[in-house]
Amino acid sequence: MFSDYEQAVLTLFRAVPSGDRADDSVGAIRNAENVEHGIFITERAAKACPALRERDSQLFLWDKFGYDMLAMNRGFYQNFHEVQEASDEKWLIDQLLHYLTVYLQNGDMTNDAKVDSSVVFVPATKLQIPEGDPIRLTVIDVIAQDEIVKRTQSMIDSGMALSQKVLQCIAIIIKETGMDVEIKDVPNKELRIYLYDMLGKVPPTAQEFLRLLIFKVTGSTLLIKSQDVIALIRGKIQSSKPGLYTALFHRFVEENSVEALAAEFLRYKKLWLAFKKDSTELAHLMNRVRKLADKHKYVKKTGILERITWDDTIEPAEAAKEIPKVTIYKRISLANSLLYRAQQPKAFMYLIRNGKAYAKATASEAGLTVGQQQILNLLLASIVEVIRAKVEGKRFFIPTEVEYAMPVSEKRFIGGVPFCSSLKLSKNGVLGIHWENLPDARVDLDFHYVSQHYHVGWNTQFDRKKEIIFSGDMTDAPPEKGGATEAFFLSEKLVNDWAAVMLNRYTYNSKPVPYKFVLGEADTNQLSNDYLLNCHTMAISINNKIEREEDFLGFVHADARGKKTFYFMTTGFGSGIVARYGKEEHIALKAVRATVGSCLKLRAVLAQAGGILVDSVAEADVDLSLDKVTKDTFVNLFA
Repeated sequence: MFSDYEQAVLTLFRAVPSGDRADDSVGAIRNAENVEHGIFITERAAKACPALRERDSQLFLWDKFGYDMLAMNRGFYQNFHEVQEASDEKWLIDQLLHYLTVYLQNGDMTNDAKVDSSVVFVPATKLQIPEGDPIRLTVIDVIAQDEIVKRTQSMIDSGMALSQKVLQCIAIIIKETGMDVEIKDVPNKELRIYLYDMLGKVPPTAQEFLRLLIFKVTGSTLLIKSQDVIALIRGKIQSSKPGLYTALFHRFVEENSVEALAAEFLRYKKLWLAFKKDSTELAHLMNRVRKLADKHKYVKKTGILERITWDDTIEPAEAAKEIPKVTIYKRISLANSLLYRAQQPKAFMYLIRNGKAYAKATASEAGLTVGQQQILNLLLASIVEVIRAKVEGKRFFIPTEVEYAMPVSEKRFIGGVPFCSSLKLSKNGVLGIHWENLPDARVDLDFHYVSQHYHVGWNTQFDRKKEIIFSGDMTDAPPEKGGATEAFFLSEKLVNDWAAVMLNRYTYNSKPVPYKFVLGEADTNQLSNDYLLNCHTMAISINNKIEREEDFLGFVHADARGKKTFYFMTTGFGSGIVARYGKEEHIALKAVRATVGSCLKLRAVLAQAGGILVDSVAEADVDLSLDKVTKDTFVNLFA
């Protein structure tokens, strides 16, 4: 199997390190089998990384970058035409038999206890895997170490907020390659925490020190004041060796001062106090810090740029001085906020650091003031100029059906695609999810299409629609049988609709549940074929995981002619195990529609910055096809 370093490089760059240990021995790459799963391994990659020949590694690649066509079609009904042909009585009986054979085993629909999957009823329906070769392949090639270092350094220097997985990969690469990284110069504060932990150092500021402490407790670099985090800290201290955290506090005080702790104490009081039971000595230190807090407290001032959306007194000249001090991603975010308000929206959406979101209705605003419009123009001009240095004169290919939004954070990506990007489908489209039970738990995920006009999912499936065909509800996903799939066929009869595609976790699982999400145009005569999903022709396949009861996977717009557009955005507005459409969801859809319509688009910015947009991959210097973008693609465009 791959080493941690090889996995990190594969995750970020879809390649394996070239290394100094090329293996010229003959070995089976199994590319005929790989191609069936959307993967191709080059000969030089197989020589550089012998692990690519191993079966476990092959399965890892299929799961991460490819697909298992047979598993992806493990639906309740394994084709859409039998869904249509089934009478209401047959549909009802089949689904009830499935529920009974699961729930009579555990007595509770939400109980995640494993069941005997061999007795779970699933209708015997036809499945004929489509023939042919994939129209897209993920090619696994080699990448030289100097290129790994260069691209990793670009991610470090970018200032872009990065996901926990990417941070882990970067830390592994730094350690393996011996990259010379000065922690204090790293703009990403969360990456700094990984490096402090990896190198056994203590940060120079109290806020970063607290972030390090929380990372050691939770594994997350996010500094969030919540009861859940406080409970985790207290639980960890009870189960750890006494004095474990006290030693870290002493190191910080020795290298900095008690006053440095006092400056941040009141701002994060409950988090600091959660550590005091680590030892009597630490409790005394916390009491001392608390007495000094009023004298040394740090008062954070709201910066000029943070106020531009609501403070009409800010002059454009003031903003002009501050804009060069922030990253391009911050500028994009600020520009998007002003562009959104310029629409005079009826609802606002707020994305929170923990991945959730909320939306609220608002009275229609007057749009932007003259000053705000001038600040917006300054932001847009600065964004174009920063990008010009990287893109001017280069030729870019972006498929006509794809519209990328300008990224604001790597955390706000789904797969390799920035939030608010879109994919145009034909009049008939297919969406699907696939998952497996966890090793120690049953998993029931539920796929929903929810709008003002339609709600299609397990709890509405007996009111069947011709516009949206649902494959049926699966409540058990045994890996030995290929897991489970739920899918929608969106027909040309679906018009004038704006909907959320939602995923709910019906079982109360304590661990995150991985799943694969695919979408694309339906095959010709799809409703006559004996399969749900032709993975060879899917536009995109995305690996993700659900960590709460409900997630939005994206949004679908069907126009008056029935043409569909899918908008990428993963977030959570609710917390229920069953999807619904109510007042909150109505407001959220309004806010999302305004957001995706107003945000900056990559295609337009590239053109303004001197990039040349071409019509084919053969003409391009940079291929921005959906299957070619990697974790660092957009960073390299801007950094």
